[in-house]
Amino acid sequence: RQMCIRDRYITAVFFVARPDQKSFPPLPVAENFDVERYMGRWFAIKALPNIIEKFCHCTYTEYTFVQKGLVNIQESCNMFFAGGWSINAQSNGVIPNEDEPARWLNTKSVGPITTKANYWILAVDEENYSWAIVGQPSRKGLWILSRQNTLSDDAISAQLEQLEAQGFNLEDLETVDHAVECRY
Repeated sequence: RQMCIRDRYITAVFFVARPDQKSFPPLPVAENFDVERYMGRWFAIKALPNIIEKFCHCTYTEYTFVQKGLVNIQESCNMFFAGGWSINAQSNGVIPNEDEPARWLNTKSVGPITTKANYWILAVDEENYSWAIVGQPSRKGLWILSRQNTLSDDAISAQLEQLEAQGFNLEDLETVDHAVECRY
């Protein structure tokens, strides 16, 4: 009997303490999103970085349309400093519902391990696709992207205010280094 109570307590603590169990309002995505216009090179300007990205500089991603519902994603950065070792990671963006082309599932395989993460295009410059904002419904991942390796804060200030209201912690938002030493 004690074992059963302890196991229930541990299970309850685990679910209560898990940060990804936090409840957020639904996260809207970019309306009228055009997957084909999104293809090409995007530079990361600001990010809520994951553990690997904390060591990255000069970060950019190349998106290539493979077929309906599938995009190849090639992420690149210079490790530790601008001009440092170039590393690349390849993954696939799967668009499970063609009626919601801005909601992707990013799948990445490293050896026998496959990870999956939501990759949602939250906003995009509809006129010429010069900037985009990508995030995760968990609010753990957020990337401000630009076709150029610079972007003024004025271009996205209204969107940043909206993101904060939607539960993103912008205090942890980091600017990605794109120094002249970058190797793209």
